[in-house]
Amino acid sequence: MTHRFGEVQLIPRSVIRCFGEGESGDGFKVSRTWVFRRGELYFTLYDWKSTNLFDSEMWTPEELWASGEVFDFHVGSCEPATESDVAEFIAFLQQTVSE
Repeated sequence: MTHRFGEVQLIPRSVIRCFGEGESGDGFKVSRTWVFRRGELYFTLYDWKSTNLFDSEMWTPEELWASGEVFDFHVGSCEPATESDVAEFIAFLQQTVSE
């Protein structure tokens, strides 16, 4: 299990283009999630309380993931990852998605 370490701004459809469809979220607070591993470190990328799964006034998951607008995603990790490790992971995400 990971917990929130930070946030990153990315374009949702670019996330899918670069990393695939991801896994289904919990169907309530999270619509999709991705798990990344670097050695013994694990990182997650996910939307959090951002769709109509959580609030009927928000976008549908389909609208969110088709969007070309910048969006705040949560980045999770767990021990032994440090804040520096998470910062490096966020930089990787930003570079990969912007290419």
